[in-house]
Amino acid sequence: MCPIGGAFFDGFSRGLTSHLVCHCLLIETNQGLVLVDTGFGLRDIQSPYNRLSPFFIAFNNIQFDRQYSAIDQITQLGFSPQDVRHKSNPGNFTRQMANLGLGLKQLES
Repeated sequence: MCPIGGAFFDGFSRGLTSHLVCHCLLIETNQGLVLVDTGFGLRDIQSPYNRLSPFFIAFNNIQFDRQYSAIDQITQLGFSPQDVRHKSNPGNFTRQMANLGLGLKQLES
């Protein structure tokens, strides 16, 4: 995303727009891959105005490029999207990891 606002958003941009990244985590577990936050999906890329408000798209100057989608990133890492067994948004992450029998200490190692 490259929202209007420059350094106000990212602290270093010199122009009118800033450069922000939507971080998605892909975690490999014994039960398969866990995807934490999917970012913008293929449907968002194919039909952004059917899924997101024009103001949000314009203000954030979103770069709808398939190479940045979770599916393409997973494939580039050598996995298949079917290897993803669990999807979670960041707010549900700790609960989802507990359901998989993983605590924070296990994730850190």
